[in-house]
This record gives sequence, structure tokens and C-alpha cells, in this order.
Amino acid sequence: MTRRTFILGGVVLYIICSNLLLIVELSEIVSRKKPTHQSSTYKFEGTVLHLSGNAVDGNTNQELGNNSCTYQAVGRKEVWWRVDLEREVTIDKVEIYYRDEGYQWTGWKNRFAGYEVYLSNTTDRLTGERCFIDESESVDQIISHVNHPECNGTAQYVTIYNHRESPKRHDWYFKDALLELCEVQVYGCEAGKYGNRNCDETCSSNCPGSVCHPSSGNCLYCGDNTYTRPSETSCRPCPESCAGPCDTYGNCNACPDGFYGFQCENTCSSTCSSNVCEKANGDCKACQDGFWGIRCIYDCSDTCESGVCEKTLGHCTADKQSGVEAIIVGASAGAGVGIAVVLFVFIVIFKRRSTTLREMTTAPSVKYEKPIPRGNSKNNSDETEEHIYLEIENVDIQDTSNDHENVYYNEGSMGYPVRQLKTMIAQKMADDAKQFVSEFKTFPLGATHPHTNSEKNKSKNRYKSIHPYDHSRVILDTLPGENGSDYINADYIDNVEAKKFYVATQGPLPNTTDDFWRMVWFLNSGKIVMLENLVENRKVKCAKYWPDEGDPMLTKTFDISQNGEHVYASHVVRNITVVDRKTKIKREIQQFHFTIWTDHDTPNTLDLVLFHRRVKLHKTVLPGQMVIHCSAGAGRTGIFIALDALLEFGKKHNRIDIRHFIHTMGKDRMNMVQTADQYVALHEMLAEAFDLQDSLIPKSMFAAKYHTLSTTRHAAQNQTQLSDEFKLMWDQKPDYKVEKDFQASLLPENRTKNRAMRILAVDRFRACLKSYASNSNDYINAVKTQSYTGQQGYIVTQFPLTDTRADFWTLVMDYKSDTVVILGDPRQASLNLVYYV
Repeated sequence: MTRRTFILGGVVLYIICSNLLLIVELSEIVSRKKPTHQSSTYKFEGTVLHLSGNAVDGNTNQELGNNSCTYQAVGRKEVWWRVDLEREVTIDKVEIYYRDEGYQWTGWKNRFAGYEVYLSNTTDRLTGERCFIDESESVDQIISHVNHPECNGTAQYVTIYNHRESPKRHDWYFKDALLELCEVQVYGCEAGKYGNRNCDETCSSNCPGSVCHPSSGNCLYCGDNTYTRPSETSCRPCPESCAGPCDTYGNCNACPDGFYGFQCENTCSSTCSSNVCEKANGDCKACQDGFWGIRCIYDCSDTCESGVCEKTLGHCTADKQSGVEAIIVGASAGAGVGIAVVLFVFIVIFKRRSTTLREMTTAPSVKYEKPIPRGNSKNNSDETEEHIYLEIENVDIQDTSNDHENVYYNEGSMGYPVRQLKTMIAQKMADDAKQFVSEFKTFPLGATHPHTNSEKNKSKNRYKSIHPYDHSRVILDTLPGENGSDYINADYIDNVEAKKFYVATQGPLPNTTDDFWRMVWFLNSGKIVMLENLVENRKVKCAKYWPDEGDPMLTKTFDISQNGEHVYASHVVRNITVVDRKTKIKREIQQFHFTIWTDHDTPNTLDLVLFHRRVKLHKTVLPGQMVIHCSAGAGRTGIFIALDALLEFGKKHNRIDIRHFIHTMGKDRMNMVQTADQYVALHEMLAEAFDLQDSLIPKSMFAAKYHTLSTTRHAAQNQTQLSDEFKLMWDQKPDYKVEKDFQASLLPENRTKNRAMRILAVDRFRACLKSYASNSNDYINAVKTQSYTGQQGYIVTQFPLTDTRADFWTLVMDYKSDTVVILGDPRQASLNLVYYV
């Protein structure tokens, strides 16, 4: 569903851009003479000059002396100007005329640089969307008359903002923040209207919320499984043959199993495995046994003894031993010498092959751990558990190179349908998750492949027991005169259908921070996923390899700066700029830092699924692999990679095989799932991710989306999409067990503290009293719940009872709460609510 929402956003953007290219601007200026405000006013000898309303008076003269521009008090580090459109408007574009005196003085450019434009439905710009930020690299790129067609959508307020920080973003910026706006023209129409400069046409009722493009009248947004073409003013249903949404031309985004084509009008070959083929061209993803070729139309059942062949070229996959036996039997009809010759040739050939294999796979003085049978690992660290070491001298290593080349699933339908995942989890959780634990014990612990380079670079490894394999390690560019400069503790990891799709690595050490950024640069990566905190349980888990905002970091190779961060309840998103010190080439990289997954623990499944969704929503122009790390680059890293790979594959093919994919990861990096709890959690995360509906709506589209959700779908049942979503949310609530999860609530001394026994405080999230009388305890019927930006956002509790009034105020004092919000009528006598008096 995440992908669907991004696609919808893309469709809206595509429609708007297409219309701007194809039609003459017909929407009206909706900002003229409207109320305005600015952050401060400029006074000269007691007289206020250059008022905020100058920017909407219709005068586009750009000389400040004509009193047609705005100006604020000097010496400020933050300034803003805002126009109130007085109603919700569908905005087409924003056009700005900035001060320009028309002669050689260009000081206005240094002041205008770095400005931002926001659209919002409240006076707080941060509740809306930033549609533009000026990121000009030189003063020559600044122009005084600018158009912003990217600033479109529904909003009531348009805000122009600028700021200056210390140190300045660019040396050529003016030291203070100023806005000298001579005219701001907002083009658009009242929501629901469009057309011919007067906005006197009404949007089609077929558009959700009756919201359309202010110039063309085309629907800005279409509901699920509907679409609109660039030249149309209404939404139409996607073809019934589609498996879900379609694009702006009615072509299906996905087809049901067994069909392919633009509108899924063609039938896959009957010899495709599971009757599944590629949507675009009908090529089979895999063949039924006995067939080969792109469309699986060639029969090998007669030519291959076992009736099984390889899909691409039709080579028989049966053991060739039967062919040798046939030769020997045939020779026996001749002379005994013939038998001896054939046998001798066979033995010699076999011996030579065996010797060659031995020569290729002997690893002199290779030191690696023997896989250790796993016991119950619930109490083990997921990063730092000690492993057994063996010294192995000239030992034959079993040749598994062919296995390295095989990415699972490619040869046929494997795993199980996604729809069976929940049922399977429930079955395996029986008897204290005995089946999960049994499966987990089949995964090897420790190194299973050579890692000679790691042994030569021990000082660059965070843990002595976690090594990158020689065959899959990331090899950096060698630095002149520095031995081992190509080494970093990182491995390429395959996803289900592609090789080297991810890079898993350890948390950088102080002496490997430059190596880490060299790797990110070498890979051309635009995303870093960090799954640990810098310090956990008083142990350092990672060096701080990024700078704080305004405090640049220098490494041997790069200049690194942070351009801001967004803090959420479970994670932080940081914008990082990296500049190569030699070439001066600059790249923008985003770091996604999940902050609530500590060692020895598993995260809340929903938190990680939502974090993963945010990572996927971000689009980067850099084509390299996503870099994922925890402290060791093992357990937590493996879980995130498995979630990403299996979720993508499962949505595409409706089948997954979790255990098989863990083995796939294990061939390229050790210990990718380190505890049985992690293994169980991965299943639960995938179940949650497959079920989770996408509820992300752009702010500008909220009204239209709400209208769509509120529309009755089944008149007889008075059922809406909104009620459907609520039911789905209700079905996904945690299944808490009374005896197991509410133990404190059910203690005899606490039962009378609960207003209703059907609404109890779950133990895991209980807000415990920190101070209480000697004859009492820490219980109150209250739980801690997160806000959008913090884990400890709110405390939710019941109306106090007569006997729990003191507990209520103790709770307020213990947690230093300064706000109490009452929902309901405290005057109801039956509630005995006298706690607030």
C-alpha cells in the first residue's frame, strides 16, 4: 500500500505538470488585497514603512523606494511573511517579485537566497507542506522574479520564510534574515471551482471532494482503483481485469495470477509454473517440470531421463551418473579390455577432477569458526556473544561456490502463500513456540566461509567474532601506501531476485569512520539505515559518524555537514551533505536512525514496519545500494533486510519463504538472525506489514480523501470506506491475554482501583507511580502512549474514583505533567468526579 500511495502522489504531480504544459494559465490571482502579516515591521523615525500588504496590492514594481515592497526590522535571524486567502483554495502556482533596483547593486540576492515557501491550512506553516526551498550554490543563480508551479494543492495560507544561522549556510549570504517582497501572486480557485480567470466553472462531482485543478478542471485526486487521464475532468474505474490500481491511462499496475498485458487481457502459458508470468511480456517466472524457454514452450520430458531441465537453455538437471553406467554397460558387450579402458578413463577423469577441486578449495592457514549448533538463545546478546575459534591448517573446504550463485525461488514456486502467514504463526507459536525454536536451531552460528582479509585487519572489526566473508565482502578502492585500505567489515547481501542488492556492515569505529564514508561514496548510496543507538546498556555500540547541525565534520577524505533532522517517536531522519575534499563533488544522503531497538530485545513490530515504510518512501537520485548497519551488522541488520526483501517479493508474487531467505543471507554474512525471538518477530513484522493499510495522505489532499472515505459504499448496511478502515484497524489490535498481560491490574489490592474491569492497564505500557504511601503500591489504571514525535507523549487514564484521587495527583506530579485534558462530562454525578476541585 505504501507504493500505491507514492504512485498516487506521482499521478497527481504528473497531471498537474502535464496540464501546465498543455494549457494557457486560466486560474485567477486569489491573493490580491487579502489579509497579510509579517514577523516584524520596519520603522523610520517612528513611522512604520513597507507594510506587509504591499506584497498583495497588485503593484509589481520591484524598487523599494516606491513603497511597493515589504521590509522587516533589521538584525533578525528568522523572518516570515504570510497571506490569508480567507478560504480553502486549490492553488495552481505561486509567483514572487522580489526587490530588484535594476542597477549594479546586487545585495538583494544575498538577502533573498535560501527562502522557503509553505502551503498550510493554519497560520502555523509547520502544519503544512514546504513546497520549495532555495538551494542555490552561488549568488549568480538568484533571480528576482520567480514562478513556483510546484507549490500547488489545497490550502488557505501561503507563507514565505527565511532564516540565517551561525555559521551561515554559504559565506555569500547576507548576515541577517530579510524579506523584501514586492508582490506575491497566488494563482488558483476556490476549492470546487476552476477556469477562465474567473473560476466560474464547477468541478465534476465525480472528482473526490469535488476538488479539481484550478485551470483545467481535471480531478486532482482519484480514489482507489480509479484513474483520470490528463485531458479528462472526471475519474473512471480501472479495468476489472486489474489486480488493484491502474495508471493515468487505465493500464494495470499489477495483474492477477495467470494474466499479463497492459490491461491484463492476455493469458499466461499453461506451462508456466503456478500459471504465473511477467506482467509486461508474458515471460514465465519459472517453468513446470519438463519444460523450458522464455515462455516454457519447449518440452524436455523425452530428452532428459528424469524429465527435468534447466529453464533457460534446457540442460538436463538429473545426475549424469546414469549416462556413465550406460556407457559401461554398452562396452561390456565387447571385450574385457574395453571394460578396463572405460573404467580406467572414468577413474582417471574423476581423480583429476577431485584433485583440481582439492587444489581450488584448500585454504592454507585459514582461521574460521565452525558453525555451532544453536541452543536456546533467548538470553543471548544479538551482537556480542562469544564464539568458538578453531585453527584450521590446509583443511579441505567443501565447494559451495555454485550455491553462492543461486538466488532462491528463481527455479520455481517455493515457500507458501502470504495469506497463510498468520495461520502458520499461530500454529508455530503453540507449545512455547517450540517449532520456531526448532527451525531457528537449523541456522548456523559463526563463520561458515573463509574470511582471511578480516584476520589481517582485526583492528577494523568491532567484534572479534563477526567477520565479512572473502567472497562477498565490499572491496574499497585502495589508497596509495596504505596496506589494507580496501578493507571494511561489510558484505553485499542478495535480495530474493537480485544479487548484491544491500550492503550490511558494522557500526563504524572511530578509526573506520572515514572508511565508512568512503564505502558510502564508492557504492553511490543515498540511504543509510542505522538500527542501534550510540550507547546501549552503558556499552558503546557505534561511533558518531555524522555531525550535528551547524558543526561540520572533517574526515581524511570528506567534508560532512548535517542540514537538519526530523525527530519522530521511534526514529530520526537526518539530511547529510558529503563533499569529496579533492574533487569538490557534493552528494546529499539521508540517514534513517531507528532509536528504540536495543540489544537483547525485539522492537514493537508496528514501529519497525512504519519505520521501514518511511525508508522506502524516500526517493534518492543516487543509484547505489542501501547501507544497513547495527552494531555488529548482524542480527538487527538481518531482520531489517529480510523484512524489506520478503515484503517486496511477497507483494509481487503473493508467496514467501522466510526460512529459505535467512539461509540466503547467511551465505554472504554470518549470524544474520541471532536469536529465536528475532526469528519469531520477523514473522510477526511481515504479517503486520502485509496487512497494514496505507493511511498516509498529503495534507493538501486530506479533505478530498476524507470525502472519499466517508462516501457510503453499501447503502443497505450504511457502510463507508472509513468504517471499513476502522474495522481493519480494530482487527489488527494486539491480542492481549488477561491472565498474562494484566497481572498488576488483577491483583486483589488493585481490583478496586479499576473503574471497569473490561478496561485495564496492560503491564507492558503501565504508567507506574514513582512515589506512593507505605500502605499502597505503584498501581494506577493508566498507560503511557507515544506521540508523533516522542515515545513518552501522553499518559492515558480513567476518570479518578473517590479512592484514587490521591493516586491521580501523584501521577501528575511524578511525571511532571503540566496539562490535564478531560474528555467527557465531569459533572455526571454517577462518576463522583471531585478530583479537580
